[in-house]
Amino acid sequence: MPWIAGLGLNYDVLHTGHTQLSVVLSTTYERWSQYVNRQSERPLPGYAFKDVWAGTAGLRAMRDDSLGFLFDVTYHPTPVPLQTGRTNYVDNNRFGFVLGTSYDMPVPSWKLAFRFGAQAQLHVLQKRSQTKRSPSRADRTASDVRDEWDDATVDIRTNAVAPEATGLQTNNPGYPGFSSQGVVLGGTLSTALLY
Repeated sequence: MPWIAGLGLNYDVLHTGHTQLSVVLSTTYERWSQYVNRQSERPLPGYAFKDVWAGTAGLRAMRDDSLGFLFDVTYHPTPVPLQTGRTNYVDNNRFGFVLGTSYDMPVPSWKLAFRFGAQAQLHVLQKRSQTKRSPSRADRTASDVRDEWDDATVDIRTNAVAPEATGLQTNNPGYPGFSSQGVVLGGTLSTALLY
């Protein structure tokens, strides 16, 4: 994961004897331009990841200091450029929605409270399609897909041009292109001890 810095704000828009309603905003700056993958490699030239800003807006409500509700909407852009070359990093812009509730049950004789919570999440991965640059382009670069066998490759057993060398031979699983999209659902149940 890259270096990430975040900032959040909370503003109470309603505060009565029994009800409190707040608006929350947060943003993160993610330094993906320094990304190194698990093989300790950086993206190929021309395909460097970019730094991104992600944001969340939400509502928080509390009733009688014990029953709470939350709702958040998130947008997270992808730091990954279109994968038109040899690499095949799959990433999408993401829209997220979170809905949750909590209930605090005080135990005055112990001077503590139990908090029980439930949360549901929905993340929508925006559709993204990419097409690889043709390895036969005159302006190809070292980062582009390449033909693994020259068309004139000779089979040493027959001393003739190998028939399987004719045409494009690439072991790139993303060639000639690919698309990605999806939906991720999740949920949590939690218990906390407040003392």
